[in-house]
Amino acid sequence: MKPKKIAKATTTIVTAGLLCCFSLQASADISISQIYIPNTNIHSDDAPVGQSASIGMEILDFNIKVPLYKKMDAELGRPTLFINSLNFRQHKFNWDLPLDTTDEVPEKVYGISYGFEFIKPIYKKVTLVSFGEFGAYSDFEEKTDEKDFLMEGGLLAVYNFENGLDLGLGPIYTRAFGNPEFLIAPFVRYKYNNKILIDVRVPKHITVSYLHKDSFMIGIAARSVYSTYHINPDNQPEEGNIVFSDVTLGVEGTVAIFDGIVLDLSAAQAVKRILEIQDDNNNRIAERDLDNGIVYKAGLRLML
Repeated sequence: MKPKKIAKATTTIVTAGLLCCFSLQASADISISQIYIPNTNIHSDDAPVGQSASIGMEILDFNIKVPLYKKMDAELGRPTLFINSLNFRQHKFNWDLPLDTTDEVPEKVYGISYGFEFIKPIYKKVTLVSFGEFGAYSDFEEKTDEKDFLMEGGLLAVYNFENGLDLGLGPIYTRAFGNPEFLIAPFVRYKYNNKILIDVRVPKHITVSYLHKDSFMIGIAARSVYSTYHINPDNQPEEGNIVFSDVTLGVEGTVAIFDGIVLDLSAAQAVKRILEIQDDNNNRIAERDLDNGIVYKAGLRLML
Protein backbone atom coordinates (compact mmCIF):
# COMPACT_ATOMS: atom_id res chain seq x y z
CA MET A 1 0.00 0.00 0.00
CA LYS A 2 1.45 3.34 -1.05
CA PRO A 3 2.00 6.15 1.54
CA LYS A 4 -0.65 8.31 -0.15
CA LYS A 5 -3.23 5.53 0.25
CA ILE A 6 -2.29 5.09 3.92
CA ALA A 7 -2.64 8.81 4.56
CA LYS A 8 -5.95 8.93 2.68
CA ALA A 9 -7.40 5.97 4.61
CA THR A 10 -6.27 7.38 7.96
CA THR A 11 -7.59 10.87 7.16
CA THR A 12 -10.95 9.46 6.05
CA ILE A 13 -11.61 7.48 9.21
CA VAL A 14 -10.36 10.19 11.59
CA THR A 15 -12.41 12.88 9.82
CA ALA A 16 -15.53 10.72 9.77
CA GLY A 17 -15.18 9.91 13.44
CA LEU A 18 -14.62 13.52 14.51
CA LEU A 19 -17.51 14.78 12.38
CA CYS A 20 -19.71 12.11 13.94
CA CYS A 21 -18.69 13.20 17.45
CA PHE A 22 -19.09 16.91 17.00
CA SER A 23 -22.15 16.93 14.74
CA LEU A 24 -24.13 14.77 17.14
CA GLN A 25 -22.59 16.40 20.22
CA ALA A 26 -22.07 12.92 21.66
CA SER A 27 -19.37 11.72 24.02
CA ALA A 28 -16.56 9.73 22.47
CA ASP A 29 -13.89 7.23 23.45
CA ILE A 30 -10.77 7.62 21.28
CA SER A 31 -7.88 5.19 21.62
CA ILE A 32 -4.58 4.51 19.93
CA SER A 33 -2.40 1.53 20.76
CA GLN A 34 0.73 -0.25 19.59
CA ILE A 35 1.18 -4.03 19.88
CA TYR A 36 4.70 -5.40 19.57
CA ILE A 37 5.48 -9.09 19.03
CA PRO A 38 9.23 -9.86 18.90
CA ASN A 39 10.50 -12.28 16.25
CA THR A 40 9.86 -15.96 16.92
CA ASN A 41 10.79 -19.02 14.87
CA ILE A 42 8.53 -20.40 12.15
CA HIS A 43 8.30 -24.21 12.09
CA SER A 44 7.72 -25.98 8.77
CA ASP A 45 8.10 -29.67 7.98
CA ASP A 46 8.80 -28.92 4.31
CA ALA A 47 11.52 -26.32 4.90
CA PRO A 48 14.92 -27.19 3.37
CA VAL A 49 17.50 -28.55 5.80
CA GLY A 50 19.63 -25.75 7.23
CA GLN A 51 17.16 -22.98 6.40
CA SER A 52 15.45 -21.12 9.21
CA ALA A 53 12.78 -18.46 9.29
CA SER A 54 11.22 -16.16 11.87
CA ILE A 55 8.55 -13.52 12.12
CA GLY A 56 7.73 -10.60 14.38
CA MET A 57 4.80 -8.17 14.22
CA GLU A 58 3.82 -4.60 15.00
CA ILE A 59 0.14 -3.65 15.05
CA LEU A 60 -0.92 0.00 15.18
CA ASP A 61 -4.58 0.41 16.08
CA PHE A 62 -6.69 3.58 16.09
CA ASN A 63 -10.30 3.44 17.28
CA ILE A 64 -13.15 5.90 17.83
CA LYS A 65 -16.23 4.73 19.76
CA VAL A 66 -19.30 6.96 19.91
CA PRO A 67 -22.59 6.26 21.75
CA LEU A 68 -25.04 7.78 19.27
CA TYR A 69 -28.25 6.97 21.10
CA LYS A 70 -29.17 6.55 24.75
CA LYS A 71 -32.67 6.50 26.17
CA MET A 72 -33.67 5.34 29.64
CA ASP A 73 -36.58 2.96 29.86
CA ALA A 74 -38.46 4.23 32.91
CA GLU A 75 -40.43 1.01 33.34
CA LEU A 76 -37.47 -1.38 33.07
CA GLY A 77 -34.96 0.96 34.72
CA ARG A 78 -32.22 0.37 32.12
CA PRO A 79 -31.16 2.34 29.03
CA THR A 80 -31.30 1.45 25.37
CA LEU A 81 -27.89 2.12 23.80
CA PHE A 82 -26.64 2.31 20.22
CA ILE A 83 -22.84 2.56 20.00
CA ASN A 84 -20.88 3.11 16.78
CA SER A 85 -17.15 2.62 16.27
CA LEU A 86 -14.61 3.33 13.53
CA ASN A 87 -11.27 1.54 13.40
CA PHE A 88 -8.04 1.78 11.42
CA ARG A 89 -5.31 -0.87 11.80
CA GLN A 90 -1.84 -1.25 10.29
CA HIS A 91 -0.42 -4.77 10.71
CA LYS A 92 3.30 -4.97 9.93
CA PHE A 93 5.03 -8.34 9.52
CA ASN A 94 8.76 -8.35 10.28
CA TRP A 95 9.72 -11.35 8.14
CA ASP A 96 13.11 -13.07 8.27
CA LEU A 97 12.76 -15.58 5.44
CA PRO A 98 14.96 -17.31 2.86
CA LEU A 99 15.60 -14.98 -0.08
CA ASP A 100 13.61 -17.08 -2.56
CA THR A 101 10.38 -16.72 -0.57
CA THR A 102 10.40 -13.05 0.41
CA ASP A 103 8.19 -12.03 -2.54
CA GLU A 104 5.40 -14.44 -1.55
CA VAL A 105 4.20 -12.52 1.51
CA PRO A 106 3.40 -8.84 2.19
CA GLU A 107 5.23 -6.67 4.68
CA LYS A 108 2.19 -4.58 5.65
CA VAL A 109 -1.56 -5.15 5.58
CA TYR A 110 -4.39 -2.89 6.72
CA GLY A 111 -7.88 -2.94 8.17
CA ILE A 112 -10.52 -0.19 7.99
CA SER A 113 -13.85 -1.05 9.61
CA TYR A 114 -17.15 0.15 11.06
CA GLY A 115 -18.72 -1.53 14.08
CA PHE A 116 -21.85 -1.19 16.16
CA GLU A 117 -23.40 -2.50 19.36
CA PHE A 118 -27.13 -2.21 20.09
CA ILE A 119 -28.25 -2.92 23.67
CA LYS A 120 -32.00 -3.16 24.25
CA PRO A 121 -33.75 -4.25 27.49
CA ILE A 122 -36.88 -6.21 26.54
CA TYR A 123 -38.05 -7.48 29.94
CA LYS A 124 -37.33 -6.54 33.51
CA LYS A 125 -34.27 -8.80 33.69
CA VAL A 126 -33.59 -9.64 30.04
CA THR A 127 -31.49 -7.61 27.59
CA LEU A 128 -30.81 -8.22 23.90
CA VAL A 129 -27.31 -7.36 22.69
CA SER A 130 -26.63 -7.27 18.94
CA PHE A 131 -23.25 -6.35 17.49
CA GLY A 132 -21.44 -6.38 14.18
CA GLU A 133 -18.34 -5.25 12.33
CA PHE A 134 -17.85 -4.69 8.61
CA GLY A 135 -14.66 -3.59 6.93
CA ALA A 136 -11.92 -3.94 4.33
CA TYR A 137 -8.86 -5.98 5.29
CA SER A 138 -6.16 -6.17 2.65
CA ASP A 139 -2.69 -5.19 1.48
CA PHE A 140 -4.52 -2.84 -0.95
CA GLU A 141 -1.93 -3.51 -3.64
CA GLU A 142 -4.64 -3.99 -6.28
CA LYS A 143 -8.07 -2.47 -6.86
CA THR A 144 -10.38 -3.09 -3.90
CA ASP A 145 -13.12 -5.66 -4.59
CA GLU A 146 -15.57 -7.80 -2.62
CA LYS A 147 -12.81 -10.21 -1.56
CA ASP A 148 -11.27 -7.49 0.60
CA PHE A 149 -14.41 -7.10 2.74
CA LEU A 150 -15.16 -9.18 5.83
CA MET A 151 -17.87 -9.10 8.46
CA GLU A 152 -18.60 -10.51 11.92
CA GLY A 153 -21.58 -10.21 14.21
CA GLY A 154 -23.89 -11.80 16.71
CA LEU A 155 -27.01 -11.63 18.85
CA LEU A 156 -27.03 -12.41 22.58
CA ALA A 157 -29.86 -12.74 25.08
CA VAL A 158 -28.58 -11.66 28.51
CA TYR A 159 -30.27 -12.30 31.85
CA ASN A 160 -29.51 -9.61 34.44
CA PHE A 161 -29.37 -10.93 38.02
CA GLU A 162 -29.77 -8.54 40.93
CA ASN A 163 -26.39 -9.43 42.48
CA GLY A 164 -24.41 -7.89 39.59
CA LEU A 165 -24.22 -11.06 37.50
CA ASP A 166 -25.16 -11.04 33.81
CA LEU A 167 -25.36 -14.35 31.92
CA GLY A 168 -26.02 -14.60 28.21
CA LEU A 169 -26.00 -16.92 25.23
CA GLY A 170 -26.50 -16.54 21.51
CA PRO A 171 -25.29 -17.17 17.95
CA ILE A 172 -22.28 -15.34 16.56
CA TYR A 173 -20.66 -15.27 13.11
CA THR A 174 -16.87 -15.17 13.41
CA ARG A 175 -13.55 -15.82 11.68
CA ALA A 176 -11.76 -16.55 14.96
CA PHE A 177 -10.65 -19.98 13.75
CA GLY A 178 -9.62 -19.03 10.20
CA ASN A 179 -12.73 -19.72 8.15
CA PRO A 180 -16.09 -17.99 8.74
CA GLU A 181 -18.48 -20.02 10.89
CA PHE A 182 -21.44 -19.76 13.24
CA LEU A 183 -20.99 -20.53 16.95
CA ILE A 184 -23.19 -20.53 20.03
CA ALA A 185 -21.24 -18.29 22.39
CA PRO A 186 -21.63 -17.64 26.13
CA PHE A 187 -21.49 -14.21 27.77
CA VAL A 188 -20.60 -13.62 31.44
CA ARG A 189 -20.15 -10.35 33.28
CA TYR A 190 -19.96 -10.19 37.08
CA LYS A 191 -19.08 -7.18 39.19
CA TYR A 192 -18.51 -7.83 42.89
CA ASN A 193 -18.55 -4.97 45.37
CA ASN A 194 -17.60 -2.54 42.57
CA LYS A 195 -14.02 -3.83 42.82
CA ILE A 196 -13.81 -7.23 41.12
CA LEU A 197 -14.92 -7.61 37.50
CA ILE A 198 -15.17 -10.90 35.60
CA ASP A 199 -15.79 -10.48 31.87
CA VAL A 200 -16.21 -13.36 29.39
CA ARG A 201 -16.80 -12.75 25.67
CA VAL A 202 -16.19 -15.89 23.64
CA PRO A 203 -14.16 -16.18 21.43
CA LYS A 204 -12.37 -12.89 22.18
CA HIS A 205 -11.45 -12.78 25.87
CA ILE A 206 -11.77 -13.90 29.48
CA THR A 207 -10.64 -11.29 32.02
CA VAL A 208 -10.57 -10.96 35.81
CA SER A 209 -9.80 -7.43 37.01
CA TYR A 210 -9.44 -5.43 40.21
CA LEU A 211 -10.89 -1.91 39.98
CA HIS A 212 -9.84 1.01 42.18
CA LYS A 213 -12.48 3.68 41.67
CA ASP A 214 -11.98 5.25 38.23
CA SER A 215 -8.22 5.71 38.50
CA PHE A 216 -6.64 2.26 38.35
CA MET A 217 -7.28 -1.27 37.09
CA ILE A 218 -5.12 -4.39 37.05
CA GLY A 219 -6.05 -7.89 36.00
CA ILE A 220 -5.23 -11.11 34.23
CA ALA A 221 -6.59 -11.89 30.78
CA ALA A 222 -6.81 -14.72 28.31
CA ARG A 223 -7.30 -13.28 24.84
CA SER A 224 -7.72 -14.57 21.31
CA VAL A 225 -6.34 -12.17 18.69
CA TYR A 226 -7.13 -13.12 15.11
CA SER A 227 -6.83 -11.33 11.79
CA THR A 228 -7.60 -12.22 8.16
CA TYR A 229 -6.32 -10.10 5.27
CA HIS A 230 -6.82 -10.48 1.53
CA ILE A 231 -3.43 -10.32 -0.20
CA ASN A 232 -1.99 -10.04 -3.71
CA PRO A 233 1.50 -11.57 -3.29
CA ASP A 234 4.26 -10.60 -5.72
CA ASN A 235 5.25 -13.14 -8.39
CA GLN A 236 2.16 -15.23 -7.63
CA PRO A 237 -0.61 -15.90 -10.19
CA GLU A 238 -3.43 -16.05 -7.64
CA GLU A 239 -4.69 -13.95 -4.78
CA GLY A 240 -5.39 -15.35 -1.33
CA ASN A 241 -5.62 -14.68 2.40
CA ILE A 242 -3.12 -14.47 5.22
CA VAL A 243 -4.55 -15.49 8.60
CA PHE A 244 -2.88 -14.83 11.96
CA SER A 245 -4.16 -16.29 15.24
CA ASP A 246 -2.67 -15.69 18.69
CA VAL A 247 -4.04 -17.03 22.01
CA THR A 248 -2.39 -15.28 24.95
CA LEU A 249 -2.42 -15.25 28.75
CA GLY A 250 -1.07 -12.21 30.56
CA VAL A 251 -1.33 -9.21 32.85
CA GLU A 252 -2.90 -5.90 31.88
CA GLY A 253 -3.69 -2.64 33.56
CA THR A 254 -4.95 0.91 33.08
CA VAL A 255 -3.99 4.09 34.90
CA ALA A 256 -5.78 7.44 34.71
CA ILE A 257 -2.89 9.89 34.22
CA PHE A 258 -5.10 12.96 33.70
CA ASP A 259 -8.83 13.61 33.78
CA GLY A 260 -10.22 11.77 30.75
CA ILE A 261 -6.82 10.36 29.66
CA VAL A 262 -5.98 6.73 30.44
CA LEU A 263 -2.74 4.81 29.93
CA ASP A 264 -3.27 1.18 28.84
CA LEU A 265 -0.42 -1.37 29.32
CA SER A 266 -0.18 -5.15 29.02
CA ALA A 267 2.27 -8.02 28.67
CA ALA A 268 1.20 -11.53 27.75
CA GLN A 269 2.62 -14.93 26.86
CA ALA A 270 1.33 -16.59 23.70
CA VAL A 271 0.16 -20.16 24.29
CA LYS A 272 -0.90 -20.95 20.71
CA ARG A 273 0.27 -18.99 17.67
CA ILE A 274 -0.52 -19.92 14.06
CA LEU A 275 0.08 -18.30 10.69
CA GLU A 276 -1.94 -19.65 7.76
CA ILE A 277 -1.98 -18.95 4.03
CA GLN A 278 -5.25 -19.60 2.16
CA ASP A 279 -6.30 -19.51 -1.47
CA ASP A 280 -9.13 -17.30 -2.68
CA ASN A 281 -11.71 -19.94 -1.67
CA ASN A 282 -10.51 -20.03 1.97
CA ASN A 283 -8.80 -23.40 1.39
CA ARG A 284 -5.63 -23.82 3.41
CA ILE A 285 -2.44 -23.75 1.34
CA ALA A 286 0.05 -23.72 4.21
CA GLU A 287 -0.05 -23.54 8.00
CA ARG A 288 2.92 -22.63 10.14
CA ASP A 289 3.29 -23.04 13.89
CA LEU A 290 5.24 -20.22 15.51
CA ASP A 291 7.16 -20.23 18.77
CA ASN A 292 5.06 -18.86 21.60
CA GLY A 293 6.72 -15.57 22.48
CA ILE A 294 5.77 -12.47 24.44
CA VAL A 295 3.23 -9.84 23.34
CA TYR A 296 3.54 -6.24 24.56
CA LYS A 297 0.90 -3.54 24.25
CA ALA A 298 0.88 0.17 25.11
CA GLY A 299 -1.90 2.64 24.40
CA LEU A 300 -3.70 5.82 25.31
CA ARG A 301 -7.43 6.44 25.64
CA LEU A 302 -9.06 9.84 25.48
CA MET A 303 -12.60 10.04 26.86
CA LEU A 304 -14.45 13.17 25.71
